[in-house]
Amino acid sequence: MLKKIFLLFMAFSAVTCAFSANKAYKTLGEAGIYEFEDKKHNETLMRTGKGDTVFATAETEAYILSKEGKSMNYIPIEYKGIKGWASMAQLYPVKLSPEDTLVFDHSTSLEDRSAIERYLTPQMEWAMNLPATHITWIYAMIISVLIAAAFFALTLVDRFQSVRNVFFGLTAVALVALSAAEILYIFSFYSHVLWFAKPSLVGGWGHVILNFLIMSVILAAQAVLFLLCWGEPLKIDKYNSWVYKLPVVSVALGVLFMVMSWIDYASDTPFSAKTYLILFGTLGVAALIGMFYHFKDKRFIEGIVFPVCFVGIGIGLSVSVMILSMVVILVIILGAIGIFILLLIFSTIGGVLFGKKRVDGYTDDGQKVSGWEDQYGKIHGDDGNIYTRN
Repeated sequence: MLKKIFLLFMAFSAVTCAFSANKAYKTLGEAGIYEFEDKKHNETLMRTGKGDTVFATAETEAYILSKEGKSMNYIPIEYKGIKGWASMAQLYPVKLSPEDTLVFDHSTSLEDRSAIERYLTPQMEWAMNLPATHITWIYAMIISVLIAAAFFALTLVDRFQSVRNVFFGLTAVALVALSAAEILYIFSFYSHVLWFAKPSLVGGWGHVILNFLIMSVILAAQAVLFLLCWGEPLKIDKYNSWVYKLPVVSVALGVLFMVMSWIDYASDTPFSAKTYLILFGTLGVAALIGMFYHFKDKRFIEGIVFPVCFVGIGIGLSVSVMILSMVVILVIILGAIGIFILLLIFSTIGGVLFGKKRVDGYTDDGQKVSGWEDQYGKIHGDDGNIYTRN
């Protein structure tokens, strides 16, 4: 069944994939315009400004067609009346009018293409032609994770405990929106997906560090909130049940895809689309397990909402981990620190704004402790420590 759905989706997307040339490109940074295709043996005719538009020429489409299946480092363009060659690494296609259709230019050879380039080019071109830019999707990611964090914060408030699962559900829906924004960002800007980590493009290392912090917090918050909004409504002891930890499947899947992409690059026989489809099916299996536990306890609405959201969130998280590749290690470290700080802030705000119950008590050695008690029975002391009742 999954295979049929996938094939239908591919066929539908392919309708918009007939080849046509892009009419114009924008430069990511200050791009060089070269006299010939071979940059090493010719002079620079001129340099563009950052974000300038260069135009395709009569030779551009013919050249790109002639390089089908081969690597393509430079394409013929025109800039301020001067014809030359520009690096594909510095260009991304743009529309000159709303009626234009953008296409994805493969700069890598057929054997070196990633699974996304090989099997999902129609989907990438669909995303490229939406009335939004890659920056739009980045803003959508930031807004979605903030909304998800806000809904989750409400699950910590005593007065909302009777509708706690509603806020967990809203957290999950916001995380699905985050997942969709991630996919659309990756698909619409695939060739330059890590542009924010290049000092020459973002204005120096200070901006790179800031961008990494933002991305780290987004991914870490996505993973942590995914785990909590999935496990807590199941009402299963999170320390003893593997069901609680099922969101880890999406991260593991992303790591597996990352390794597979390395193997693909080094191998003459890439993994088939069917292999990736089967592996993505593990998200559906995990979701069905959660559905079973909800239905068993007669939580029918939760049994539908949370498993559906599980798949939606898992896809975005898996693809993000795969695309970030080795960068994900740094992202996880920075994100873990960032999310800890954010949760501490949200917990403090929740206690102040919503009147957490103040308590006093004594430790075993007779020391008096004052603080506020959360819904789990943990006492957050004013001294910064967390205590539990005996």
